[in-house]
Amino acid sequence: MYQPPIQPNAGFQANDYYNLHSSTAVRLALITDEQQTVQQMRQILAGSLQSRKYTFDHYADFSSATTAHSSTGKMIVFARIAMPGFFDFLKKVDHSGVRIIALIDDIADELLAARLLELEYVLKPSIQPEAILRSLRLS
Repeated sequence: MYQPPIQPNAGFQANDYYNLHSSTAVRLALITDEQQTVQQMRQILAGSLQSRKYTFDHYADFSSATTAHSSTGKMIVFARIAMPGFFDFLKKVDHSGVRIIALIDDIADELLAARLLELEYVLKPSIQPEAILRSLRLS
């Protein structure tokens, strides 16, 4: 069986995902250079997580996201797969503490890359709230 050289989310077990019903704040990050995606995510999270504690950070590039989140602690990162630096980010990030969900356009190459790397993914440009909630294990 093919084993990808990078195994994103390998450190997470099913019961390790955030308990979004607990009092602990969930750390969420979005790495994209598309302002429309940032606005969509803010609206979805504000509407869906209003009764839960969470932090939400946006980064326009992978280098600033890597620098900002070099600390320990679990977080969920939504990252645009087509941006320069995505694959380098996968190599650098501590997969035992960071769960990565790829944001992909409905393009065959992006979809293939996400599947080969065994990444969870959400299709854009029209991000559906249900897809975000499923990825956060809320539905």
